[in-house]
Amino acid sequence: MMTAWPSGAGEALAISGLAALLGLVGLWLATRADRWELEHPVPVAGFTAGILLGAAFLHLLPEALQRLVLIERAVVWGGAAALGGYLMMTLATVLVSRVRAAEVAHQEAGALAMLPIIGIGLHALTDGIAYAVGAEAKAAALPLLGLGLTLHKIPEALVAHGLVREGGGSPRQAILVTLLAVVLATPVGTLAALPFVAHIGPAGLAMLMAATAGALVQIAASHLLPHVEHEPGRGGGPAFLVGLAVALAGAFLLGHA
Repeated sequence: MMTAWPSGAGEALAISGLAALLGLVGLWLATRADRWELEHPVPVAGFTAGILLGAAFLHLLPEALQRLVLIERAVVWGGAAALGGYLMMTLATVLVSRVRAAEVAHQEAGALAMLPIIGIGLHALTDGIAYAVGAEAKAAALPLLGLGLTLHKIPEALVAHGLVREGGGSPRQAILVTLLAVVLATPVGTLAALPFVAHIGPAGLAMLMAATAGALVQIAASHLLPHVEHEPGRGGGPAFLVGLAVALAGAFLLGHA
């Protein structure tokens, strides 16, 4: 039977709403920088890789392992979930590449560009579930958690919009995908999880976080960093460091660093 919403549900929904609002701000900025994104794909790829790797190693994986330790579960399960997420995204890459193998290069690039978008959407959805779990646990740190997680919404929106445009998507498609993957995913995750959060439990959330971390690592390492490595001198390296710095700032706000 469905349980009642936790007492902190209103606060969790408010934080999710703030995250969505910041995502909209990022989307607005992305539409203003549309031409720059198209002319500078390597810095966008580097910045994206920094954000995703930072989210995986500084937020999702440490949080997952910490939750497993607190409930006295072997941390190897977190590692297994992360590996599973990595392998699932690798399989998705292989399938997409084979489907697009007979098509022209820019169409294939457009299909592969959606994989980082999926990773960003999974991350945003997991953030929303984390807000709901914090409400169930009556976590005093929920506002701080929200501040840390919402910090990356603006750069995530810029990244998602840029990836769609670089993959050959139209401005309208870039806006729609960014709305779904960045702006709406977090509040949807919170709304979906709140009625069932007592049944998700810390173990379930920990495994979900670890699997998402593995998926983000695969996306960054296999799809984004090769652009930076193979095209030196085009700003990819500095952009990568900036992305990591943004993720690190979020980790400090969350108390993970």
